Amino acid sequence: MKKFAVCVVMTLLLTACGSKIVLPDPEDICQVTVSGGGMQTVIDDEVRITELLQEMGKAHAAGNVSIEDRPALQIDFTFRQGGVGTLFLYQEHDRVILERPFQKIYETSKTLLDYFE
Repeated sequence: MKKFAVCVVMTLLLTACGSKIVLPDPEDICQVTVSGGGMQTVIDDEVRITELLQEMGKAHAAGNVSIEDRPALQIDFTFRQGGVGTLFLYQEHDRVILERPFQKIYETSKTLLDYFE
């Protein structure tokens, strides 16, 4: 019985951990480049980067399979220590999807799309 209880608790913890998107700390990012639809925007203001990450942080897991082969927007995070991280943002019917390529998709609010208009 004790092993069963431990297994149930571990399953619940692992499930809860995977439901929210994991994003970098704003302090680790020197700029965010958003491109798509013939436009490119560079965000290097720390306040705007923090606001963007806070809005993205509201996303919740929506599955593991990519729905769109050509995302509306590509969001690239350039890290202070070097390297780049990429997320995709697109709309599928009435859902707004934030995708970590080849890993997981997350559903978010239309507010995130509006942030880039």
